[in-house]
Amino acid sequence: MRSPGRPGSRAAVLLAVLAGVLVVAGVVLGVVDGRASARADDEAAAVAAVRTHLTDLVAAPSSPTARTRAVDGATGTWRARLEGGTPPAAAGSAVVVRAVGLESLDGDSARVLAAARLAEGTSQRAWRVEAGLTREDGRWLVSDLTEVR
Repeated sequence: MRSPGRPGSRAAVLLAVLAGVLVVAGVVLGVVDGRASARADDEAAAVAAVRTHLTDLVAAPSSPTARTRAVDGATGTWRARLEGGTPPAAAGSAVVVRAVGLESLDGDSARVLAAARLAEGTSQRAWRVEAGLTREDGRWLVSDLTEVR
């Protein structure tokens, strides 16, 4: 024979298990959302770093401040090249960055593609580049820059 308190204790156990599952699901969703948010922040920061670097790079020959910012936004061999005074692949007097997009992002490295309009004197031409980035001390720095033809 069943005791009268047993169905209620089953319901209490079932509710406790259900509450536990909901807590675990909430934690998992919070972790997933946090990772997605961090990745979105990394994507935006990498794209912004390339946009800023290209603008500073083109302005560098006529602006010591832009040159300093371009060197500061670089790392590795690309930084050494800029510090050595080697001009970028494309020299111009002004640039309008039209589009910048993330090609890949893996941990502390990223590849970004950019399309710009480069003014050289009175003429203009399309300028497309692929940039490699490395995250150092929380900043995305350009580690290589290659003109794509």
